[in-house]
Amino acid sequence: MPLQQVLAKRAWLPTKCSTRSVRAARTCGIVPRAFMTKHDAAELTTVVERFVAAVNAHDVEGLCTSMSQNVVWSDRVWCSCDLVGLKKVRRVHQELFAAYPDFTLHTEELLAREDSNTAALHFTARGTCFGEWRGFPPSGRRSTFSGVSLFTFDPERNDVIKQVVTYRQPSQEEYVLYLGHEDL
Repeated sequence: MPLQQVLAKRAWLPTKCSTRSVRAARTCGIVPRAFMTKHDAAELTTVVERFVAAVNAHDVEGLCTSMSQNVVWSDRVWCSCDLVGLKKVRRVHQELFAAYPDFTLHTEELLAREDSNTAALHFTARGTCFGEWRGFPPSGRRSTFSGVSLFTFDPERNDVIKQVVTYRQPSQEEYVLYLGHEDL
């Protein structure tokens, strides 16, 4: 009997699979249960909406309550490396809210799927630089930029964000600070 038929007849696969068994199962077109955790799209959407509300309220602790202690935050405009851990994510948002006291996120679109552990947020951000940002003095410039953030949730829990990857335009200050000129 071919391996695929044998595996198809098995009613279960262990939740903790070795790399070799996962590769073998995938070769046969089978994905182990540990990788198939079903998430409720409405719950994922609610967590991201709470995240946006916390950002708009400049509530750093509220923002952090939905994140894993080992959250990975990727925003290549802010930093060339990932921010790993809640402590670093907290610090960056404290600095952001101090520099941009009127910073807000507007949700353009929010998508989550039943068969995934991810949600995508298309946003527009606005804020005026009234405080020091990245060691540079306040500029008084109003910035508007848009982007997409992909939120990956813990496979076992709908309410814990384990990774945020953001693709966005730079703000007005970031154009000047990182690129050396304003006209882009």
